[in-house]
Amino acid sequence: MTASTWAWQQQAACRGRPASIFFPARGDQVGLAVARRVCAGCPVRTECLAAALRLGDGFGVWGGLTGAERLELRRSTRER
Repeated sequence: MTASTWAWQQQAACRGRPASIFFPARGDQVGLAVARRVCAGCPVRTECLAAALRLGDGFGVWGGLTGAERLELRRSTRER
């Protein structure tokens, strides 16, 4: 992947925030809500989610979805 593939990150709402926000502990609904709130207002949320799906990353919140939610999205997309 080239640097231009990741250029969208310059506009990300999470830029400059601690990465730990996007890796809440299992079952931490408050932490998950905080991450989702950041993602909800992000101008590049779609690009972020697409990158996570492309990479198959199963950890953290990307584009507002958890690893389990992204896995389910990939499965449902393949079934169509």
